[in-house]
Amino acid sequence: MPESASDDPTRSAEVGNPFSTRHTRPGALPFQFAPGPKEKQLIERLWDTRLWGQIVGPHGSGKSTLLHLLSRRAAQVGLCWVQFELHNAQRRMPHGWRQKVWQSFERGRNTIVVVDGYEQLAPFSRWRLKRTCRNHRWGLLVTAHQDVGLPHLYRTLTHIDLAHALVEMLLPVGNSRISSQMVARIFRRHEGNLREVFIDLYDHYETMRLRSR
Repeated sequence: MPESASDDPTRSAEVGNPFSTRHTRPGALPFQFAPGPKEKQLIERLWDTRLWGQIVGPHGSGKSTLLHLLSRRAAQVGLCWVQFELHNAQRRMPHGWRQKVWQSFERGRNTIVVVDGYEQLAPFSRWRLKRTCRNHRWGLLVTAHQDVGLPHLYRTLTHIDLAHALVEMLLPVGNSRISSQMVARIFRRHEGNLREVFIDLYDHYETMRLRSR
């Protein structure tokens, strides 16, 4: 799914698709909190746990989106937020990650190392990361699909009502190309993974738009 005209010369076929990645990537859609603690309370909880914590939830449930939201609040409360995103089979932290943290240091601010996709790391890499953060008195906030032994901060969940709400938020007013039945069917197919739901809806929307020309 291309994000800009410079990325893909066929962008004319993509213009107007509300499910393109520029509309659905972390930070583009507002995080939808379930009943319970909200943004301010989560930052306060982080302080209580000495800036150590985990955000746990299944694939496509909004963990990266929540990190994006918290990163904006962190700067307002005196936190130096240094984030790393790990991908499949990335068993070690990125080369030079310590130097990046040091370069981001700001006097008077507490440093927190944030790892999105922590469970990709091998056990030894996890141990070394935690030891380094303890030795330097850095905080450590991670996302994972299951409990990884850090203080619990938040559990992200998806449900069909959330999927409907997000799709309605993305679709233009009065648009009837995507039905609630289609959303429900795709949601079940991907077992609640909203990232995959949006990719599937992108393809459906594009196909129907081409047919209507």
